[in-house]
Parts: sequence; structure tokens; C-alpha cells
Amino acid sequence: MKLTQRTNLDPRVMRFCQQLGVTHASEIASHWLDENARGIVDAKKLAADQKTLAEHDLAIAVVLLPQAEGSQHWHIRTGEPQREQEIVEVCESLKILGDAGVEAVEYVFNLAAVHGTEVYPEGRGDAVVRRFEYDKWSHNSERPEWASTAAEVWDRIEWFLERALPVAEKAGVGLACHPDDPPVEHISGETRVTGSLEGMRKLLDLVPGEANGLNFCVGTVAERGIDVIAAIHEFGSRGRINHIHFRNVKGKIPNFNEAFLDDGDLDMAAVLRALHDVNYTGPVMPEHAPSVEGDSAYLCAAHDLGYTKALMAQLPSAA
Repeated sequence: MKLTQRTNLDPRVMRFCQQLGVTHASEIASHWLDENARGIVDAKKLAADQKTLAEHDLAIAVVLLPQAEGSQHWHIRTGEPQREQEIVEVCESLKILGDAGVEAVEYVFNLAAVHGTEVYPEGRGDAVVRRFEYDKWSHNSERPEWASTAAEVWDRIEWFLERALPVAEKAGVGLACHPDDPPVEHISGETRVTGSLEGMRKLLDLVPGEANGLNFCVGTVAERGIDVIAAIHEFGSRGRINHIHFRNVKGKIPNFNEAFLDDGDLDMAAVLRALHDVNYTGPVMPEHAPSVEGDSAYLCAAHDLGYTKALMAQLPSAA
């Protein structure tokens, strides 16, 4: 498995990752798109940034398609006519990323992103963690123009995959859909379909192809109350996990908190063992680190990376 972190192409973060033994990076495609996070990935800019990362012993394993409103695949998600141009740009970007050796491209198929996120000092020792309460946020910031049926959302996903998946497979890139987080069916006026176990199954079966996979976000899956270990065995045994977000939580919808990796409901060592059991060798990225006393941008990230690296070292293949 590849210990992975997002650097945002900041040389200080690259150096930090190098010092902690991180080997791979997950970066946002916006770095190589236009000022509106649209268009086609600029291959020359990508190559220059890969060179800088390599100087810090890092290789890009994952690229995230931008999520913001109006960005590269926004109208693909809304089903509007502009999607015809967007799919051309996404497919050309997939070719460029594949040529550059990127193994996975992460995307979401929702509009409100991680809506309803608040932070409170409710972690261990009053560490500041993310909290979600459904009753508080289910109808907050309603966007009537986002209203759609589940069938309409699935039609848009199918339209996207029918066009993007063959290109990704030819380019040697695994698509990695992040399940909806928070994993609820309705929020902020939109219908969400990929946060449940049934939704993830349908996504993978909707358009057949080995590159049609998941960014298996351990925290999001746990937020839904799904058996994480069983889900890893189900999807991993099919070779459909293309990226891992490695985080822990306490509780499940309608209300949950994120937590330190060693202080949530999940046994994260067991999570890594399950990934090992299904021969997963891809990126593993700790994220959403709590904030701690005297916090800087690095303190809790260092805890999460060190904890994850130590767990990886205990796996049989690392013995």
C-alpha cells in the first residue's frame, strides 16, 4: 500500500511528507486547469509539478477532479447541456493523467459536497473535530434548482461512466468515486445516491468495467453504519477499490463525529488487515485530522501519518 497525502503542491508540505516517509501524493486537478478549474489538464504544468514532487521522493498516485460549483464536471453532475463539452475535457484529462502515470482519478457525484460540516472541541482531550447533525442541516441552505429524483441522478452517472470509463481503461487509470459524505439521501435540496451499500453496488454494476471503482472512504462508509470490513472484502475482492481515505468516526447518521484514528468506533488495524487480505496495494490517505493544542498545519497530520505508517508496518507483507 502507498502512504499518501495531499500537498497542494506546497514545497513545505512536500518536505514535511518526505520527512515523515510519505511516498505518494493526492492532488487536485485544479492546479493544471484554467482559473475557473475548467478545461483540460495542462500536461506541461503537470510534468513540472511531478518533477518537483519527485525531488521530495513523492509521486502522484491520485488526482481529484474539482468539486466546486461551475468547475470541470459540474454540469455533468447537474445534467445540463454544457456537459457535452465537459465530458470531452474530462476524457482528454484522463488520457493526459494516464500518460503521466497517475493510477487513480477521484470524483464525486453530488453538488453540496461535505455539506453540514461544523467543528467542535469534542474529540479526545477537547481536540477539535468535525461534527454532523442531520436534523440541523437536512434543509439548511436549500437549493431548489438542485432538485432531482434518484432516477435522474443515476441517469447522469450512467451517462458519465459510459463515456469516461472506456477512456480511463485505455489510459490505465482507475476511476474512484467517493461515496456521498455525509451519506444521506437528501440534503440542501439535492438527492444523493452513492452513500449507501446498495448505491455503491449499483454504481459499480451500472456500467461494467474494471476501472469503474471506488474511493473507499472508511469514515464515510462507517458514518452510514455499514460493516466496513465486510464492505472491503466485497468490493476489494472484485478489485474495485482504487483509493482509500483513512479516517475514523464515532457514531453514525443522523449524528456523528470524526475522531483520531485510534479513538473512534473502528479498529483501523483491522481495516488495513482487510485491505491486505484482498490484495489492495493502492493509495491510503489519512485525512480530516483533528486539531490539537498548539496546532499547526502539521501536528495532527503527523500523528495520523505516523499511526498509519506503523499499522502498515505490522502487515504480513511488511514483516
